[in-house]
Amino acid sequence: MQRNLRYISPDGVRQDAAHAYLHPRLQDGKHSNLHVLVEHDVLRVVSENKSAVGVEIRGNPDFQDSNVVHKIGAKKMVVVSAGTLGTPLLLERSGVGNGEVLTRAGIDVVADLPGVGQEFQDHNTMVVSYYTSLRPNETYDNLLNGEVTFQKLLEQKSKILGWNAAEITSKLRPTDAEIDASLGIHERRVWDRDFKNYPNKPVATISTANE
Repeated sequence: MQRNLRYISPDGVRQDAAHAYLHPRLQDGKHSNLHVLVEHDVLRVVSENKSAVGVEIRGNPDFQDSNVVHKIGAKKMVVVSAGTLGTPLLLERSGVGNGEVLTRAGIDVVADLPGVGQEFQDHNTMVVSYYTSLRPNETYDNLLNGEVTFQKLLEQKSKILGWNAAEITSKLRPTDAEIDASLGIHERRVWDRDFKNYPNKPVATISTANE
């Protein structure tokens, strides 16, 4: 069991790649070669001879003609960083993934990598309510029930916007004796394949969400 840090940073501001890395470099006047293009979607990575040479992008239809596709070339490297969900989709649209799947979708195969986009599993979540002695400003209740808005909290520069809402997290993993006593043949096969030889891999996690 571990106690989470209440705030993402000491001043109560939530951190992300944009605020921690990009924004300071855009504002310091020392990185004239850094350009950020917003309100665009990356359609695919362009490859030549199985090497990434650029990307194709299209603008947000709310701001411009979304039918116009632009190609941006790369001098050295293309980095795909679109998150857990976006990265596999972008790679597959670019011809990187399971060759059979790409062929059925009418996409030219650049690299046959069956693991791309496979074995994704969503979170199975069970929410259990509990009573607490926390004060209203120590939970997200007022935000969730509509008594206050994100805009109001932003205007107030409320520290709660930088709060992770989870105080304690624990990870659960059964013992060998519990596995022998509770799992059937099929479940044991999954355990042996996905968990047995990975002692740091939990079966479940428990988090307190002060909402």
